[in-house]
Amino acid sequence: RFAVQLGAYDNAAVAEHGWNRMAQRIAGLRSLTPSLATVVRGGATFHRLSVSGFATRSVAVSFCEQLRARGGQC
Repeated sequence: RFAVQLGAYDNAAVAEHGWNRMAQRIAGLRSLTPSLATVVRGGATFHRLSVSGFATRSVAVSFCEQLRARGGQC
């Protein structure tokens, strides 16, 4: 399965807020379940927000392109 990263945030609360804002603006996101992964790089901690479950890379890329066309990021 493939995932699409929607953003990287300084803390989990900001990531959750980011998801809520995106899901309100872009109706197609509401049917997906967000995932949060905490990553430490170079002494900094990031919280990566993503959605997963895409069967192929091409389906994930297509989703990302549609998301960008609606003003989202990935």
